[in-house]
Amino acid sequence: MPSNLIKFAKGLITPESLTVSGSLTPKQSKTIVSAIKKNNKFLSKVNYVTMNSLQRFVDAYDIAEGVLVRVAEGTEPTDEQKQAYANLGCTLNALKVQLFADVTRSALEDNADNPKLENFLFDGFTTRFGNELVKLGFEGVGDTGADFAHLNTGWLQVATDSADVPKDTYTAETEGQVDRLTKLVAKLDADAKGPSTSLLMSWADWEAYILELGGDNQAAMIIAEGKTKTFMGYPVEVSKYMPAGTYFATPLNNLAFGISTAVYRGREWNARKRCLEYTFDLGCDYEIVIKKWAALVTEA
Repeated sequence: MPSNLIKFAKGLITPESLTVSGSLTPKQSKTIVSAIKKNNKFLSKVNYVTMNSLQRFVDAYDIAEGVLVRVAEGTEPTDEQKQAYANLGCTLNALKVQLFADVTRSALEDNADNPKLENFLFDGFTTRFGNELVKLGFEGVGDTGADFAHLNTGWLQVATDSADVPKDTYTAETEGQVDRLTKLVAKLDADAKGPSTSLLMSWADWEAYILELGGDNQAAMIIAEGKTKTFMGYPVEVSKYMPAGTYFATPLNNLAFGISTAVYRGREWNARKRCLEYTFDLGCDYEIVIKKWAALVTEA
């Protein structure tokens, strides 16, 4: 049997038959939350936390180091030993965000014989949602307004606000990309050094870095550009959502992204616009699990 969308495209049912709104079942919500991760390369690399409530504590035992102790039978650990386990983690508080998407009648009619129409739309929605959530993770500066940057506090702002994240600055006129990345690596905590930590930078800065390496030697530039993105042995994660001039380092699984499994979906036909309007509503949050394992370098 064709789906309701295909029936509508074929003129077999009325637009009103497509109106469906309400909270999704746990199974439906899990499908959407899982697809958002699957369809986004960056979210699949971070600490992706599904939240059954609006608040959840994320412990760091899976990424922390140096927490082993030895306690004799019949005795309790000392305060010093307990400290090895203290403050390992962060708390996620999911804040609601919405995605609005329209599907025009002509687009539906063009796909009247496409049995995978709903799968195509589903992948499109979840991919778009994932991209927006990553963008918010880099550009979010607070949760006090309705404009995009104030929907939530993203990872970079969390790092900026935390006294536990090592920071440094550079002078753009005198310090190039190599100087800036060198400062970033130098700020890393001893436990965060090594190839498990990634250096995050914008595409513009990565291109400037390649040009800086090549200089007038085009062959050297081509060789550098063709290699796996690394700097001093650290993998480089290049993202179009990273602000130019900002350099961030952390193990990617140290970046916590919380997403609520309570998802609302609205679907309604708009006769004047001649399109099917979708509304998706869910909660999300961003945190850095062990803040001293991150580092941030910005322009002075």
